[in-house]
This record gives sequence, structure tokens and C-alpha cells, in this order.
Amino acid sequence: FGSSVMAQNSGGNALFARVARESCRHTEPQFNALGRLSSMFGLPFFFGTLCVAIASGETTSTSTPWSHNYTLVQVSGGFTVLEGLCGTDETGNCVHSPHYPKFYDDGECLIEVQAGIVHAVSFETEVMFDRLVFNSGEYSGTDGPENVHVGDGDRILWATHDDTIKHAGWELCWSNSTAFAAAEPQCPDIHDFMYNRRERPSDNTTEFEVVSGTCTVSDSGLCVRSPNYPGEYNNNDCCTIHSPGGYLVSRSFAVESWWDHLYIVNSDHYGHAALPVIEVTAGDNIAWSSDESVVNSGWEICVGDRPTTTARTPVEEITTLISGCNVTANCVSSPHYPANYENNEVCKFLVPSGFLFAMNFETEEHFDYMYIGEDKYHGTWGPWGLEVASGEEIV
Repeated sequence: FGSSVMAQNSGGNALFARVARESCRHTEPQFNALGRLSSMFGLPFFFGTLCVAIASGETTSTSTPWSHNYTLVQVSGGFTVLEGLCGTDETGNCVHSPHYPKFYDDGECLIEVQAGIVHAVSFETEVMFDRLVFNSGEYSGTDGPENVHVGDGDRILWATHDDTIKHAGWELCWSNSTAFAAAEPQCPDIHDFMYNRRERPSDNTTEFEVVSGTCTVSDSGLCVRSPNYPGEYNNNDCCTIHSPGGYLVSRSFAVESWWDHLYIVNSDHYGHAALPVIEVTAGDNIAWSSDESVVNSGWEICVGDRPTTTARTPVEEITTLISGCNVTANCVSSPHYPANYENNEVCKFLVPSGFLFAMNFETEEHFDYMYIGEDKYHGTWGPWGLEVASGEEIV
């Protein structure tokens, strides 16, 4: 597990960094999980941690036309997951794709439903390839089932074509009597708000305006913050905001990588690195969205005049700014190297001028990052031959 990064400068210096980790996150509600086999994105290099999902209900073995054998998880409600990693809520009256609302994996699920009405409360899959099949119908793309009558014991099959294109998946809910009424969303559709609504409410906007959600403004309307800031924000939260004109800078930024997003005009930001300076026009749209698990300290952004550029502080050796990584002469390694690093660890350091080479690099893809300037590295792709100036900051 892990990685090494090497940098060679004119004096023969080398910079090494190694990152490694076990992860057993994002388990499904119907499982008491020791963890997960880290294959959310089909990546074989997470081979060192095997996590076992243990069904919390009684189980019986049987067979169906879809599969030779499966384990039946007994739940009380409209849906019963017969096979696969689809999950249900506590009542069993709603069922969802694996990892929902996160991206699903390649795989299949078989679900049994009681007599009643099935309705999609959320639906987003790869068109024509990733499908729900039941009641003589197939559903893909953004066209999910709406108030479909089903018989007792009907089967629902979820099948994906591959894992090259990922989407947020789906959630179905069941009723034994009445049709579903459309629910008012807490926030408008985030992507619609950001990318389809081009009209500005006012070109004279001089303060941040929270349109929906529980984000708050500060500093006489010149700053806006995530919910509960500086405390942790909420799961399943969202905000939509109109911005004044100027240059946005972040006072603080720490959110879950990949799953919790701050959208600013045409850019999407997540992780722990400070945001770049972003120019905005009065009335531009900003949106915030968090998923169902893992929270952090959040963010605060402010608008003002273009900030002056701060010159780098030249250094002759690797200089630690936030401790945690290990520096040995001209080499630096991740915490606890060569053992695995822990969750929620951050370190920051400056490097002398030269070239960076990743001799070995392995982090949890899309979750654990190394930031160098405006570039970020994760998975098994580290820097190689990357030229850096003296005082370059690495996080």
C-alpha cells in the first residue's frame, strides 16, 4: 500500500513521498460492515484490506430464475433485497442503488416487492446501459418509474453495463395504497441552478444572498459560510446563493473530497486545499451540496478587490508548515510510512527548486489527495519530473 515521490534538483536532491491507507467506508444500511473491499471505482490496487459485510437479519438460501443461489435478507417493508448491494431504508419501504447517493458500481441487484405502487424519488443512470427492469418495463437515464402498480412477489432487476460511466443512481419508494405526491425539494436542482439558469437576479448585487438552505452570511454580507460554520456542516444539506461581484477568496475550506461540493460559477471544488482566487460577476450563482455521510469543518468565502500576489518564500530544504509528514534529509513521506496513514490526516510543506518524481504512489482514489500548486494527485498517479520553484507549497 502506498506510494513514493521523488524530486531531483540541480544539486542532486530527491523528494520522496509515500501515501497508504486502509479504508472501509460507505457501507450499506442493511449491513453491519467490518468494512468494504475498496473497489468502488474498480481499482485493483486496494488489495490489502478485505472487509466483510454481515447481514443483520435472518437469512435463508434459495434460488430464483435470475440466479442459482442468493442470500435472502429478511426485512419488513415493501422491498426485500434478494441479491446484490442495493440497500433499503429502516422501514424497507424505500430501496436504492449501491452507495446511493454516491456513484454506483458495476454489478447487479435482485429485489422483491410486495403488491402496491412503486415510484422513483430520484433517478439518474447511464442511458440504455444501466437499467432497472420490472413489470415489463425498462428504465434508464433520468426516466424512472412513476406510480407503477406491482403485484405481490414481483421482481426488480438492476443491471449495469460496465463501470466506465458513473451516475448518482436511484431510489424507489413503495406504497400499498395511494399514489405518491411530488415532494418539494429542500433546494432546487443544484445542476439546474448552476448551469441552466443564466439570468442574473440583479447586476447590482452588493452582498451575498442565500436563496435557499441554511448557509449564512457574515462581515456585512461580504462573506458566506457553510451551515453551522465554524462547526461541522450537516449531512444531506444544500444551499443556493447569489454572489456580489469581485474576487472570491477562501478563509477556510475543508469538505469531504469527491462527495461534498461547492459550485462557483463554472467550477466545482472539494477536498482540503485552499480555493484559488475566482473572479465573479454580480448575480453569479454559487451552490453547496453534501451527501449522506462524512462531515467536516466546512468553508467560508469572501468577496473583495483583487488580492495582491504574495511572493513565495525561497527555501533551501524541505520546510514543514503543518506537521504530520516525515522529513528525512531531502525526502518526505506520509504519516507512519511505511505503515498506512490514518483517516483525516493533513500535512503541508515547502520544497526547494528542482524536479519531483513519484517513485511509488498509492492513495485512495478520489478521496486522498496530494496538492502541488493547481495540480492534485491521487490513486496511483503521482508527479513525475514535475518542475517546482523554490518555496512551492505541497499539501
